[in-house]
Amino acid sequence: DDQPEVRRAAGRVLERLGPHGAGAADALGKALPGEPEPDVRAQFVEALLSMGPGAKPALAALLPLLADKDLTVEVRAKVAVALAVADPASADASAALCK
Repeated sequence: DDQPEVRRAAGRVLERLGPHGAGAADALGKALPGEPEPDVRAQFVEALLSMGPGAKPALAALLPLLADKDLTVEVRAKVAVALAVADPASADASAALCK
């Protein structure tokens, strides 16, 4: 959607759904790299974090966010947790978290 408020609201709904919203993890992962609004990206991260292991399809989109200076340290910390929870055995996530 063109309106950040709509995208933010969608992220909030998915966050509330938690693991039940995991079917949208891939779509969130595809939306993250192109999302221009830092607060909407932060909401998407919150949604993915709430999905737990169901967020695994978005793993590749989460990795670069660890170094994204447009996001607050708090949000980047949540990205780290989301990576660890989504796929604790991922070599890519482990390597990114150790940097």
